[in-house]
Amino acid sequence: MITAHKPKKNMTKLDLSLTFSPKHRSTNKYDPRSPPGSALKSPHLSPKTDRSCNEWSPIQKVKILNTALSKFECPISKKALNSPKRNHFEGNSEASTQKSFENSSSCDCKHLAIIEEANDLITNLRLTISKLKKEIREKDEKICYLEKFLKENENQFNKLLVNQEICSEKNEKNKDETIKALENKLKLQEKEITSRYAKEKKIFELQMLSLEEDMNEKLTNDTQTKLEIAFLKSQISKIQDIHTQLTKENDDLRNQIKEIRMEEITKYSFQIASELSQLSSFINWFQSKGEVSLAAILLACQVHVESNQSPDSVVKSLENAVKEISTIREFLSNYHIEKTRGL
Repeated sequence: MITAHKPKKNMTKLDLSLTFSPKHRSTNKYDPRSPPGSALKSPHLSPKTDRSCNEWSPIQKVKILNTALSKFECPISKKALNSPKRNHFEGNSEASTQKSFENSSSCDCKHLAIIEEANDLITNLRLTISKLKKEIREKDEKICYLEKFLKENENQFNKLLVNQEICSEKNEKNKDETIKALENKLKLQEKEITSRYAKEKKIFELQMLSLEEDMNEKLTNDTQTKLEIAFLKSQISKIQDIHTQLTKENDDLRNQIKEIRMEEITKYSFQIASELSQLSSFINWFQSKGEVSLAAILLACQVHVESNQSPDSVVKSLENAVKEISTIREFLSNYHIEKTRGL
């Protein structure tokens, strides 16, 4: 219920320009087809009120509505309240509207324009609210899909972790036992080679000394001496061949140990790479929704694991990959919570 009042004596030129007499109301009546804000150009309204309602944000619409509603707070004197002849704008009846126009002042016309603009704003707000409700429903559906997707990935990831732990325990145990056995075998062979080489060297030195002594006693053209020298040279060649063969066997054992380690490391690398590749659909989904930062993290983790295949960096790369996967899981969980709170 809005009470009509007479215009104040100290009204500004702008307020007076907004008033009009009842005989001119047909030409100055508010046109509902006009853009919002055109019915009343008040300095208290936002300068952006002539924009279309689709360009307004909900906060701007609420501010404009509050500004329009604040125009109703005109002081009502006790005389006007106690007067039985006071006029009210009640309902939408044509009789009360005509009577109000005939007895109202320019301030009443200003109030009418504000009421019409406020009604227009309320209509726009209702449309905006329905649009927001539709967006909320769509986002709720996306959240349900994301929850289902995260739950499936979490279950799959937990299964992979359990399988990886079981395989890693078995492989680590077998690998340690194999490496330990090979190292023990290598140590024994090194000791055996060292002892045999030392013995052969000592025997050879003794034979050479005895040969030199014998050669000093014998003639240089003695055929037997030449045969003994040839025999000793052949023995030296055999000793060198044995030493070369044992050295090669040691190198082969070292290469076997290195290959075993590389096989285990490569296996773990491909396991983690396969786990990350299973998240490719998740990466594509985030890229399609515009979440480029999270997709970049997942791709960087995948490329990091697949590119570091050297023996020196694979072990460290595997540890970092496990940490990165754990970090990604925490990030996805926090991201889901923040998106849910934001909606």
